[in-house]
Amino acid sequence: MDKFKRFIKYDSYILLLDIVAVSAAHYLALLLRFSINIGKVDPLIEKYLYTTTHFAPFYALICVIVFFIFRLYGGMWRYAGIGDVNRIVIANVITSIINVVATLLFYERMPITYYVMGTVIQLIFVAFIRFAYRLAVLEKRHVSKYKAANAVIIGAGENGNQVIKMLNVGISYRPVAVIDSTGKYAGQMIDGLPICAKEEFEKVIAKSKAKIVFIADNRIDEEFRKYI
Repeated sequence: MDKFKRFIKYDSYILLLDIVAVSAAHYLALLLRFSINIGKVDPLIEKYLYTTTHFAPFYALICVIVFFIFRLYGGMWRYAGIGDVNRIVIANVITSIINVVATLLFYERMPITYYVMGTVIQLIFVAFIRFAYRLAVLEKRHVSKYKAANAVIIGAGENGNQVIKMLNVGISYRPVAVIDSTGKYAGQMIDGLPICAKEEFEKVIAKSKAKIVFIADNRIDEEFRKYI
């Protein structure tokens, strides 16, 4: 019962948006193919619109079923990651293949651009529906971080990358720079932050007005650790 209530409260809106998105994607693909592409409306579009219109309800139902199978409903999209992206891509590729087969078997062969552009537009729409909330949350956090304390991370490896991500999730600290104790990655960027050599530590602290330093490198020597 709790899952049903949650679905009604959150996922029902996503499902309705999906139905609109998968239908609108292929209508838009036809318009791009027969209108914008040649500068005027081609009479053939009426023929293909008939097929698209009649197949749209069945295709929308197929998409919803496939999306359920690939767990595109019930997710915590504020924490969406690469795994979610992979499922979205695979689910949309499968529905597009079904679209090709179904129209060939039960209707007619549609233009190649209809299939290709429809797939791309549908993928963009479906992904945006799910990541829009995450983008809004991140933007809200960025606004909140104007009052956050600047932070410098020691360590340009995987540990440093994980610390940056953790700090970006919260609103208390704003990562501003990374110090590489080895000097190997100095001059490069990590997640949009500059990587500096340890010799630039004081300069980085002064310039960024950092209030806190996070050590995320277990390979730094004891002398530099005490210095920090």
